Amino acid sequence: MVAAQTQMECEEDKAATLSPDTPIQTSEPLPDTNLVNGERQETATDPASPTTNDCDENASDSSCRTLHVGPVLPLEEGRADTEAKVQEREDGESPLELEQLDQHHERKETNEQKLHKIANELLLTERAYVSRLDLLDQVFYCKLLEEANRGSFPAEMVNKIFSNISSINAFHSKFLLPELEKRMQEWETTPRIGDILQKLAPFLKMYGEYVKGFDNAMELVKNMTERIPQFKSIIEEIQSMDSRSTGFSSCSSQALECRLSSCGTQAQLLHGMWDLPAPGLEPKQKICGSLTLQHHMLEPVQRIPRYEMLLKDYLRKLPPGSPDWNDAKKSLEIISTAASHSNSAIRKMENLKKLLEIYEMLGEEEDIVNPSNELIKEGQILKLAARNTSAQERYLFLFNNMLLYCVPRFSLVGSKFTVRTRVGIDGMKIVETHNEEYPHTFQVSGKERTLELQASSEQDKEEWIKALQETIDAFHQRHETFRNAIAKDNDIHSEVSVS
Repeated sequence: MVAAQTQMECEEDKAATLSPDTPIQTSEPLPDTNLVNGERQETATDPASPTTNDCDENASDSSCRTLHVGPVLPLEEGRADTEAKVQEREDGESPLELEQLDQHHERKETNEQKLHKIANELLLTERAYVSRLDLLDQVFYCKLLEEANRGSFPAEMVNKIFSNISSINAFHSKFLLPELEKRMQEWETTPRIGDILQKLAPFLKMYGEYVKGFDNAMELVKNMTERIPQFKSIIEEIQSMDSRSTGFSSCSSQALECRLSSCGTQAQLLHGMWDLPAPGLEPKQKICGSLTLQHHMLEPVQRIPRYEMLLKDYLRKLPPGSPDWNDAKKSLEIISTAASHSNSAIRKMENLKKLLEIYEMLGEEEDIVNPSNELIKEGQILKLAARNTSAQERYLFLFNNMLLYCVPRFSLVGSKFTVRTRVGIDGMKIVETHNEEYPHTFQVSGKERTLELQASSEQDKEEWIKALQETIDAFHQRHETFRNAIAKDNDIHSEVSVS
């Protein structure tokens, strides 16, 4: 009973009017976006606010969440026109000309199929994305807030980790996804997606807040996992939960109240926005697969570039004279702007994602997940033993500030490598060596250790030497710049003191 009740309190319907500057609000009724013969009526100059349409009026209607892929668009007008031309010219046209008409019609059908495929891919990826947003918002966020309300750790820290994920989830699950679901059901009569994206794309600016705080959020997850056992226990419990788990509850009413009040300024969540499931319904459980919380936190950052890629492909297939051309073009401009604002952060996060993967490969024992760390190169290498010069398999991870010298672990599960030595870039030297019995060798010497290594080929050796030397040079250049800045600052202070 408690689990069901708490799930009911957490699974709120956040369907409310959104605006680009304030992601979610309920102060005014939602305007309708009317379609006439597949065309949007020009009743307002400002971008329309998200509307709930039929899906929001009846959230329990499964048809609003079910993909309906109809038959390939028949292009009745084009077919009728082509058949009329064939009939008019049948007596006077050659078989070659009739065949050309058929080929023309087939090309049009193929193009329509491509457009349908892109729109369908947008829907399928959106559905999967909303599932992951639910996992972040309604499972991780809720459960951690419950524990925070018991006094285990500050609720403020949890809110900083998840930022405005509730607003993002509400926008996608209650507005964008239902619109796409409905449109794909109506594709035969309304084969377009540009109007939907043009209407809702301005609300993607809410991602700015999430992206801006992402680095700090990742650092908070790392620190709290290391220092607070209760936090770590909940994260591990969720990450290990499988589809058969039944004893896992979501937000209690106390956690929900805290969530609404603490997120009020950044997400503008109101009690009236939430929908409770019917009594007796079993909460739908989510699973993480083999991914960590940090991996799932990356997904909102990567979503906007995905929209941009799909929309560019859609426009390439869309005839310039199509009724959807202008809306699709405007949508791409808005989405591209949102994506460009996040490019730098996305690059950082891709690097962090790779650091997380390496962190897991090393058995979560090496402290490498830091925004200042950058992976330069990785790969297999052979190590020459000092006594008998026999080669032993090793693996290297080269970062901008260190080299991890690892031994492979032959295990089906868990970590793949054990770090044998961490060699700092400061003081490191690279020397090409020659060994008659073992070709392609070079030496890495540092303050911690000297390594005699053998590459798989001459090209592999040259690539390793180049990567190592460039990393050393860049390291010294950064530190030289820093020392010069410090010296200049000291000179200024000295002049001021003398004066």
